[in-house]
Amino acid sequence: MKAKKIFAVLCACAIAMFAFTGCSGNDTETTENTTEITSTEASTTDTTEDKTAENISESNADEASFTGTYSPKTVTDSEGTEMTYEEYVSQAAIAQGFEEGSEDYNSFVSSSEAKYVFNDDGTVTASMGDQENSGTYVFNGDSVLTTTFDGVETQYTYDKAQNTLTATDPDTGITIVLSIV
Repeated sequence: MKAKKIFAVLCACAIAMFAFTGCSGNDTETTENTTEITSTEASTTDTTEDKTAENISESNADEASFTGTYSPKTVTDSEGTEMTYEEYVSQAAIAQGFEEGSEDYNSFVSSSEAKYVFNDDGTVTASMGDQENSGTYVFNGDSVLTTTFDGVETQYTYDKAQNTLTATDPDTGITIVLSIV
């Protein structure tokens, strides 16, 4: 039973990796305020605009620190057992009947190497083995939302202090943590 769960996680990771496309979630809406401002209101507006500019600048700095290359660090199964991604892949290979150290085992492990590259322009490239796909993401301070080719969105929690992204598959309860490299 545990072997099936391990293989399911690897499949879920692979599906997430290969599902990226050019869907955009960066649509923004702006509104204009055209009311007349008195001198008292003007100083309040200037202060508000300064704070807004500071918030935008801080948000851009956070996003700049967020961008980069991430790879899987840990996997936690639905029962709460945490393991490194390498241990997880190894167990999945063995569950598939590959003898540790065999050519098939090594090929399976090698083709399971994964990375996600989040660029400054809101695009993301996901690769696993020799497969690569691109898509978009939306960064929102402590979360990152990616969109798959069929419109399925994946929500990651961003931990700035640890520089990690964490997502839990709602169907399997399996959690994966990506770490910046």
